[in-house]
Amino acid sequence: FDGSVEHAVTDFNELAGFCKDRKEMDLPIPKCAQMASRITRLGQKYDEPIATPFIKLVRFLEESKKGPGQPKSQVIKIAEKVIANGPLASENFIKAYKYGVKKDGLGISDKDAIAFGIKMSKRSYSIK
Repeated sequence: FDGSVEHAVTDFNELAGFCKDRKEMDLPIPKCAQMASRITRLGQKYDEPIATPFIKLVRFLEESKKGPGQPKSQVIKIAEKVIANGPLASENFIKAYKYGVKKDGLGISDKDAIAFGIKMSKRSYSIK
């Protein structure tokens, strides 16, 4: 691990707590530990913690009124692809998705808006 150990510990604890929380993801502890480890590792090349933007993105992806209302199995896959591009990628994805589905935006389907959001999230950071 080449990143900030302080950020890694904070990210891991926040992600594990979110993952096992019954009101949030409610996944088994071993799965939470694996997911928290993967996400924490993705944050090593950035100067900011990654857990909070990841959690915000997961909540957005599960939401059916303002977000795409994706099932948990898809939410984690999409969120990992996005957050691999850094802490700002979460916000960029959300903005791109919302613009994509708006009638006066791109007016595209949820599926296409998710793909558009992932594409735009890749422009969030350049790799060091």
